[in-house]
Amino acid sequence: IADKAGVMFTVNPSTGEEIALIEGSWGLGESVVSGDVTPDNYQVDKKNNEIIKAVADRVVELCSPAEIYLATHKHNLRQELTAFKLLIVVNDVKKVSDIEEKIYMETDCEIPFDVIVYNKSVWEKLIDDYGTFAHKVYESGDKLYG
Repeated sequence: IADKAGVMFTVNPSTGEEIALIEGSWGLGESVVSGDVTPDNYQVDKKNNEIIKAVADRVVELCSPAEIYLATHKHNLRQELTAFKLLIVVNDVKKVSDIEEKIYMETDCEIPFDVIVYNKSVWEKLIDDYGTFAHKVYESGDKLYG
């Protein structure tokens, strides 16, 4: 038996706007249909995802990472992407700052973004430490690559 139910529209069915709508709640969905509960509602602007994906693709070209995660992203009141942060795991190198610099210097993006680069050996230690940002991103970030 399911413990969560949801529905996703790839286009807003009311307006035709290119925004994915996602609604979900606990249970089988009967409580939503009957009107007993109001489901959680999320809107995803497809253009925002394309921007983040383009930067992630560029990072893959530039440094062949082992993994890329979307660590954070911010939106304005109109749900437009205003900034995002990628966490990048690379095979061990001497200076991750050189990789960070290369990404910033050679990646064009209309939205401000940040990167955090971890050597794989450091990343593997930190993801098991519940108090670290690495653990938080590993558990709840969106894995974009790897």
